[in-house]
Amino acid sequence: TLWFENIFPIKISPYDPRYFLFRKYADDAAKKANLRLIPTKFEHPFIYVGAEPAWKEGGMFVHFQYEGEPEDVLKKVRENIEGQALRSWTNFKIIKAHLVEGKPFVDDMISRIPSRILKVDFDGPDVPLETLYQEFRVYGRIADITLPPPGSKDLPRSALIEFVHVRSATSARNCLYGKRVEGTKLTIGYQKQPAKWPVWQWMTSHPRIMIPIVLALLAGVTYIIFDPIRVFFISSKLRGRLNLENYTNGAEKLWSWTKSSVLGTLGRKDAEKDGRLGTASTDGWSERQAEEERLARQLTDNPDTLTLVSGPRGSGKNAIVKKALHDRKYKIVINCEDLVGQDDHIIMKRLAQQIAFYPQFNFLVQMSGMADTLIAATTGAKAGLSTTVDGQIRKMLDCLSITLNRVNMEQKRARDKLLAQMKSKQLAEEKAAKKALGDGESVERIEGEERKVDAEGQRRVQEEDGGEVEYPIIVIEGFLSREGGKGAWVYQVLTDWAAVCAEYHLAHVIFISENPSASKMLSKAMSNRLLELYSLSDATPEAAMAFVRRRMGSVGDQEEDLEKVVEAIGGRLTDLELMIQKMRAGLSCNGWYFLNCGKLMI
Repeated sequence: TLWFENIFPIKISPYDPRYFLFRKYADDAAKKANLRLIPTKFEHPFIYVGAEPAWKEGGMFVHFQYEGEPEDVLKKVRENIEGQALRSWTNFKIIKAHLVEGKPFVDDMISRIPSRILKVDFDGPDVPLETLYQEFRVYGRIADITLPPPGSKDLPRSALIEFVHVRSATSARNCLYGKRVEGTKLTIGYQKQPAKWPVWQWMTSHPRIMIPIVLALLAGVTYIIFDPIRVFFISSKLRGRLNLENYTNGAEKLWSWTKSSVLGTLGRKDAEKDGRLGTASTDGWSERQAEEERLARQLTDNPDTLTLVSGPRGSGKNAIVKKALHDRKYKIVINCEDLVGQDDHIIMKRLAQQIAFYPQFNFLVQMSGMADTLIAATTGAKAGLSTTVDGQIRKMLDCLSITLNRVNMEQKRARDKLLAQMKSKQLAEEKAAKKALGDGESVERIEGEERKVDAEGQRRVQEEDGGEVEYPIIVIEGFLSREGGKGAWVYQVLTDWAAVCAEYHLAHVIFISENPSASKMLSKAMSNRLLELYSLSDATPEAAMAFVRRRMGSVGDQEEDLEKVVEAIGGRLTDLELMIQKMRAGLSCNGWYFLNCGKLMI
């Protein structure tokens, strides 16, 4: 029997997918072995018996009958291979032939994978090192031979032979399996190759040291890869890129301009007649307009404290803030009512949606807790993997702080760049002015020209860049609306973060609350600064009537009835707005009074 190596690829894993691809090729190669591998002429009669592929070891057995010496057949076959330069198409290496001296054992067991190390069991006396080397060196270079310990009583006694290449080991096993050497039968099998990576072995044997290091590396990778993506999405949310209304406002403004151009003043007179010219909900309410103007002025200053807009439900807190934010470029609204009262994972999900914190991996919080518990049970010490929802919320807000700082720095750099351009232009004009004036002109005239150019540059900066940085605005609605509810810890987290924003001048943070204790909580967070407090209340009867007249316009003979209706409603802004809407829809004062008071006005 002859053994041909390097016919197929060697199996490298229990589920090597190449096996399914080369299995048909192995059968075809076995059928054509007589034509390709065996020469046609021998010195003595030669009978080809058949071929048996051993696809796991990447070779093939060829059985034959020959009246002469088997070594003559091996010599002829090797000459035939060298003459044709037969190579394996799997790795383009020369095919080699060896004479089988034992009784080969061919198996298809999945878990037994060929390796460079052979375990040679001795069925009889131990074989010396020199004999093993002479027997196995024929099939390839040997890296090492390990003999059994002299005093060991373990049976069977065995030696380990490590080859340089795997194919040398497969050839040696298939050719020498079952051979008797000095009266000892050799039983050869593959030995799993031990790991020779001391660094990896040290890492796997010291989990208490490596787990924190791996976590730190993962955190660094997360910071490098995902944080810039999150900052991009938060910045887009802050600038309004993700709001479709910003893209439709242009079309609405174009339609309004076209309508006013075509209809002229007719539409304006009709609007004045209906009393609907003012778009703000507080037109005609002097006290409320004063608060709106104060808030608008504050938002143009440097943010150094927190702002609280408080008042009972329906007092128009959201309306006054919404009007102040109407023309602002950078703004984000966080609604606490959607967060408090929910499960922890829902709180994280909704806050991420409100500030556009993407991508978000909520499942990692639960997985980290499970992993920390498992490691503590196996190693006896906590790995510090688990993270709380409070910590995750703070990480989201920290990412928002980074975005706010970047927006401010971009504006400052743009302003400084424009100022530098104005300064360089000013210097060029000064040079030209000095050259044109000559030495005879006075220094006072040159300095006057310099001041004129500098004032012009400052004016252009104010026109083109707004003069100052437009700080972002963060609105926190529904603050302390569910003070004793589930997840109320969110209020404290938002308060602490807002205090940091005010301390480092990152953004204007406006809290909207109807809870009287909101000012105490915010004052505690800003112990060294005073709050900007806007306390809204119901309008006086005179202010409420003036507000309704402004919005309704002329009511004709229903003036007295309207006064009674307004007196019955009170000065709550939302109630007045609801009444105005119903009366515009056609409901009379007497009808509204009957629906809400249960009787007709006398």
